[in-house]
Formats: sequence, C-alpha cells, structure tokens
Amino acid sequence: MIEEFLPWYNENYTKKVRNVYRELSREVDIEKIFSIKYLRKAKKDNTISFEDKIYQLFPLNGIRDFSGRWIEVCETLEGEIKLFYKDKEVLYKTYVKDEFNRLKKYRDT
Repeated sequence: MIEEFLPWYNENYTKKVRNVYRELSREVDIEKIFSIKYLRKAKKDNTISFEDKIYQLFPLNGIRDFSGRWIEVCETLEGEIKLFYKDKEVLYKTYVKDEFNRLKKYRDT
C-alpha cells in the first residue's frame, strides 16, 4: 500500500520550490564573518596585547595614532590574526612580550 500511496501523494500534494539561496557579493569577507572577535584598546605607543603577544599598529588612511581607540582582533578558523579599526584592516608587526620589553628598554636608554 505504501508503495502506491507515496508516489501518488508526492505527485498530487507536493510542489517544487524555487531556490532561495543567493550568491554572496565579492565584498563579503567570509573569513571575518566566521572568525572569533575580541576588542582591545590601543595603548599610547600604538600597540595592543593579545594572547601573550604585542601587536605594533601601523598607520591607516591618515590615522597615525590609535591610542585610546578600540581595535577589533579577529582570529580566523585557521588561526590567523587580523586587526580592524572601523571595518578597515590595520597592518601590524608582532612581538613576543619579552622581546618587545627589551626593545623598549633599549630605546629608552
């Protein structure tokens, strides 16, 4: 009975639906969407700390001083770190905390 009923039911009471998925535009950064996000406040020396590392921030579109501004740290699923300020990616250099402290002491003398 089921062998006869199911085909009959499917033919008479189901309908094809159109595909509702749409393609993403090229501007959408899928890595950023699926990343883990943290906020860090930049120090006076244009650095932020994250996971025992110091990130020295480079100027961005006329912004030379990030001190006191909130920087978004995005950790991608692959473990890559990206920094953003107002949705613009900020370039940076990474230091280990001890290395950065030694460099800072050397500069101060």
